[in-house]
Amino acid sequence: MGRAAATLVAGALKALGDPLRPRMLSVIATSPTGEACVRDLATVAEVSPPTVSHHLKLLKEVGLLTSERRGTWVYYRVQPAVRGAVTTLLDSFAGAAVAATDAAPPAAPSDAEDALERIADRLAAAFPDRDPGAVLSVVRESDTALAGPPESVRTWSRTPSGSRTSG
Repeated sequence: MGRAAATLVAGALKALGDPLRPRMLSVIATSPTGEACVRDLATVAEVSPPTVSHHLKLLKEVGLLTSERRGTWVYYRVQPAVRGAVTTLLDSFAGAAVAATDAAPPAAPSDAEDALERIADRLAAAFPDRDPGAVLSVVRESDTALAGPPESVRTWSRTPSGSRTSG
């Protein structure tokens, strides 16, 4: 690999150093339309639109994305010249990350578990007619559902009626 190519690759990899950026790039790359706008990515990433715009700007500056303004919205696409490389990169690393996660030993109890138990205790005290064990179980399940598995990335698409669906 020559110096110029190595510089481009290093810049792209550096831009992908924040976990939110590969997620957004993946959503864009796997979108049925091949594009996404800030509002869609803000919903998926669960961050504010200005934060999404900042991250997209960095991905665009290193040549991974292109953008097109349509009215008040800017739509982002993977740069056609790097689409194959982006797809290969995301598929390769995502597969390796899932395999590494599956092979990792279970994590030790953390402060999060203590916090969940405190929340469950408060809820059980506020609702004395509820079984405390069931309350704790629901709190843990809610935490798991909110966190989602690390390899999941929701993608959004529009139905013919214009409503959004996740997949």
